[in-house]
Amino acid sequence: MGANADHHTSVIEAFNAADWPRYRDLVGDATYFEAATGREASGEDLMQLVMGWRTAFPDLKGTITSSAEAGDTVAQEIRWQGTHSGPLTTPDGELPPTGNSMTVLAALIATYEGDRLVSFRHYFDLLAILTAAGAA
Repeated sequence: MGANADHHTSVIEAFNAADWPRYRDLVGDATYFEAATGREASGEDLMQLVMGWRTAFPDLKGTITSSAEAGDTVAQEIRWQGTHSGPLTTPDGELPPTGNSMTVLAALIATYEGDRLVSFRHYFDLLAILTAAGAA
């Protein structure tokens, strides 16, 4: 892997460890976009978004199953696994914990300018998450 793929792997590792100061430092002012929800965030709004996922799925962990780097772009496939044991906030209100486990396959595409992360786009199966949360 190249330096940018290593950096983005560190972002996932910081999320897995719920090391929010390190996560914040690694993402800097990058813009994050969730294709499944349409949410876009950066800075403190991004921190609230990712911590919200950990509130709903406190044991949520991402395992990178493949990674590729070309120029200033990093693409990683990730298997997210966790248990819905906290409230999940949605635009229609809060879904109470179900205790259901989930596995969600996802792709993250990160763009760098030099060694600085400027944006990352997350594509995942929202239906699998909503099914685990009892909403589908």
